[in-house]
Amino acid sequence: MSGFTPADLVQLPRLGGLAASAIGKMTLAAGEGQKGMSKPVAKAYTSLGAAHAALQASMVAQFGDSDLDDEADEPATQEVDRIVDNCWSGLDDRLLGFTKLPAGTPRLAEAATLRRRLFPEKLSFLKLPYKLEWSESKVRLDLIERDNLAPAINDLAGKQFLPAILEAHANYGKALGMDKPLPGVEAAPQVKGALDAFASALRAYVVKVMGSVDDDVPATQALADKLLAPLASWTSSAPKAAKDEAPAGGTASAPTAPADGGTSGGG
Repeated sequence: MSGFTPADLVQLPRLGGLAASAIGKMTLAAGEGQKGMSKPVAKAYTSLGAAHAALQASMVAQFGDSDLDDEADEPATQEVDRIVDNCWSGLDDRLLGFTKLPAGTPRLAEAATLRRRLFPEKLSFLKLPYKLEWSESKVRLDLIERDNLAPAINDLAGKQFLPAILEAHANYGKALGMDKPLPGVEAAPQVKGALDAFASALRAYVVKVMGSVDDDVPATQALADKLLAPLASWTSSAPKAAKDEAPAGGTASAPTAPADGGTSGGG
């Protein structure tokens, strides 16, 4: 009888190529220079780095460097990023202001609930790399459409906000090339293979990190929280319906992540 594998124990977000590249970069950065890793965790971290490098190389070979560049400081990209940031933060400001009105004010509770749904981690997603921020912005727009939140936003914040956010998000996607999806996995088997290998390495890393926690040693939990923070912050913003879904064949779950313009798979 065979034992459990990391794939059995960890349900990852469904990651496309661009999203996997971004979350891999962030996870590796979280572990860089961290002291106190156990040997199994350190070994899994090294394997994750190798898998991420292979994924990067396969995507560059298939699509070119420009599709992976989340750190470009082109003035035009900076400007559309600033506009997106301002639009979302402006909506947050309006909802926050509403919640400061006296108790008993009509629709105060509704405004507070709407703000929590749209910004569960406040505005931290606006500090993510460009393409990952675009994905997080899309999560919120999809949530608004799926749950018909537009009327509440219009009533509580003003009818100017949602159209402005939609336009800014669309311009952001064009500036980042997100309006031109990369070819599907059928046309890029080498990318799919690298993506699957990265997902396996990430699952193994999560299992090793979680397994290193000793309830009698608080420092081990603190270290695990730091190492897995990028994955936790990614999944925390997914729509509530995705969070409530039972994982298929897994015990430690993470909700479905937003799709990006990359190849799908690795979930």
